[in-house]
Amino acid sequence: MTPETKYRLRFNKENFTQLENLVILHLYGVSDDNLLEQEHYLAEDRTTHILDAIRDTAKQIVGWDEYPSSNSLRRLIGMTIREELPMEIVEIIATFLQGFQDVGTTIASDYLTTIKTISCLSGHAEAVLDGVQCASELHGMQGRLVYELLTTAHYLLMAAEATLKHDKPYLQDKLGSAENYMTIAQSSARQYLAKSKAQNVVKA
Repeated sequence: MTPETKYRLRFNKENFTQLENLVILHLYGVSDDNLLEQEHYLAEDRTTHILDAIRDTAKQIVGWDEYPSSNSLRRLIGMTIREELPMEIVEIIATFLQGFQDVGTTIASDYLTTIKTISCLSGHAEAVLDGVQCASELHGMQGRLVYELLTTAHYLLMAAEATLKHDKPYLQDKLGSAENYMTIAQSSARQYLAKSKAQNVVKA
């Protein structure tokens, strides 16, 4: 069976129509059964780009890649993030893509897990940044070390998120900042531990 035949046989029109309606509702806040209205919104660039990315990823799964130089999954992930598709739609997209997979193929689950991980990282990065801002007001050697460690963690989380988004320049920038702060934190930690050890010796 050719990849094109496999794609056409596994394409679930009903599920894809559901995706079309959900994407339109998310982007434009409308849900209309009027076919002319539906066609109008389906012709919009934002809608078309998302739906094309879904179809192209499905083609990538079955091996029918019309544009071998492009990574359709990467483009779909980028579209999902840029358009802030809610998890409900993300999960339906993943389910739709699973219908094209053979045993051992992981593209659909990779898509879903990537979006979930990015969502988690974004929340944790914000929480760590709040910790950084609080720690910046701490005094003394211990406070400085806590600030440097939290700052390192913040940059590492941002670097991880950039990796998932395939943003290599941003990854390089944040990883470089994390390395710099880690070096500073290691120096501060040595001083802090040495001072603590000396204090314990005096007490003894």
